[in-house]
Amino acid sequence: MTKTSLLLFLFTLLAVTAKAQPRAAHNLHFSQLAKRWDEAIPLGNGMLGALVWQKQGHLRLSLDRADLWDERKALDLSQFNFADVQRWVANKTYDSAHRLGDRPYDASPYPTKLPAAAIEFDISYLGKVLSNVLDINTALNTVTFENDVLFKTYIHATKEAGYFSFEHIDEKKVPDIARLLSPKLIAHNYNSGISSADKDNSHAGEGLGKLGYTKGTVFQTPNSIHYHQPTYDGHYFEVLISWKKFPGNRIIGQWIISNDKKHRLQN
Repeated sequence: MTKTSLLLFLFTLLAVTAKAQPRAAHNLHFSQLAKRWDEAIPLGNGMLGALVWQKQGHLRLSLDRADLWDERKALDLSQFNFADVQRWVANKTYDSAHRLGDRPYDASPYPTKLPAAAIEFDISYLGKVLSNVLDINTALNTVTFENDVLFKTYIHATKEAGYFSFEHIDEKKVPDIARLLSPKLIAHNYNSGISSADKDNSHAGEGLGKLGYTKGTVFQTPNSIHYHQPTYDGHYFEVLISWKKFPGNRIIGQWIISNDKKHRLQN
């Protein structure tokens, strides 16, 4: 390949690649926050995930980690083999397989995916939502409010950490607004002993309340929240949130979920 043809090839490759990149027109644009979790703005990096939506007047980040599971068995499959399947088919009693396979899962809340927690912000002081945009290129979600406050959130592409901020906070309009916008941790009820009627996460079946975990503990300071939730057989997960007010009328914070690991907030 000559030098000229190589340059032409590289230029063409660069042009095709540039054309394939997401543009502003590809962003998700909304004039409000979703009112349901399954219509929320999705964020994630393969391990951590968040849904951005609104619940009862609060901006809510539903937090998740991909490897949070209760892996206890509802059915010991080792007691069955293919010979059983052949017998059921030959005897035209395959409904036996459905009964044996379905009933344990209908009666048991596990195995199941475990949602981590949620962060909520009281946005009643910020006025109407004017726009809610997910930038496809940067994976940054920006919510613009009527009083010019901007809420931004994203999950780091390579670090196991999520970030959020409020910008253009005007304490003259709303005194003590920085404190009023402090995040609140919402923990799921893993130990009520009853089926859950809460439809705010993707959990189906008997509900998180029947898992019977020890009640989680929350330790809070003026600028941080640490939540420790025991699960089963000595397993646990932790959610850590920290935030700080910065010059220029900004609040910036981060959150982390760790699985079976004591974790410190990353800088």
